[in-house]
Amino acid sequence: MRGASLANKLAIKWQGPKRIVRAVTASIFEVEGLNPPQRITTHHVSRIRLYAEADREVTEDLLQYALHSQGGHCVEAFRGLRLNSSTRQWAVEVKWLGLDELENTWDSYSSLSADVPVLLERYCEAHHDNPDVVAMLEAQARPRQRQRRRRH
Repeated sequence: MRGASLANKLAIKWQGPKRIVRAVTASIFEVEGLNPPQRITTHHVSRIRLYAEADREVTEDLLQYALHSQGGHCVEAFRGLRLNSSTRQWAVEVKWLGLDELENTWDSYSSLSADVPVLLERYCEAHHDNPDVVAMLEAQARPRQRQRRRRH
């Protein structure tokens, strides 16, 4: 399994061996450490490396490309909001299921509203008293209001 180092976010450190105990989805698995304490943790398939005698000339880059092209990342939670000062677009911090917090990403409100509209709506409803959520929703409503006025 790959864990992110605090010193270098992109550093790869394989840890294990561990045992897969349950498939949460087709790309998310619960794994159990073989040594005490035998904690069960959740990981994306891109962070799991199956044991083999040899890599059989399959490069890490090829494996990462295959995993990325198949998609399969699931949103675990939204962590926060920010307004990009240069683009004036709102972005939402995404915690991905099975990945470390260090691998959170900032994705645009518009892309998330297209990809995971129900989750985004629930987040906004749960944080309706957050001034940033209010400002973000108002900013998203403005273009729609302008479009409606043009049609009439």
